[in-house]
Amino acid sequence: MGSISVEPSNGPETGGAVLNITFEDLPVVTHTPITCTFPGQAPVLAEQMDSTLVRCVAPPLVPGADGVRNFVIYSQALVQMHLGERRLPSFIFTYSTQLRVSAIDPPNTVHPPTFEEDPDPAGVAVVVHGESFLPGHSAGLRCRLEVDATTFLEVVASSVSNSSITCSIPGSAL
Repeated sequence: MGSISVEPSNGPETGGAVLNITFEDLPVVTHTPITCTFPGQAPVLAEQMDSTLVRCVAPPLVPGADGVRNFVIYSQALVQMHLGERRLPSFIFTYSTQLRVSAIDPPNTVHPPTFEEDPDPAGVAVVVHGESFLPGHSAGLRCRLEVDATTFLEVVASSVSNSSITCSIPGSAL
């Protein structure tokens, strides 16, 4: 069965992240359940998509459970996988504490006061300041910005530290 990869490898401590778990080779089964067991929780029934992909939903974090390592802004949980009674490879899932945004710099990036000049075609780098960002966990990280009352722009973000991320807003959006 070999190694596995998990995407996303992190999510909120409140649970709810849909995990795509990719195996090198997994027998397609119809009557044997595949489960993900997170520390302190009952096994979560996984959905087998094909011979390599399984999906399960992360339950809420149980902070003091066996198999959980707690840090200041995140916790790591050792997740066990099973095909019926057969043990599959395990993986580490990182739960992030509730992130908080305290400031955006520059503050009026999406809604500048006037458009007397054409906006910079290269775009603008925006820094989002706050708490509980996970440095080194940029995969899937995005900024969702309000352009107007009915339009939102989602752009790729980069993790800088546990207190800031950057987003590049394309010039065409300004």
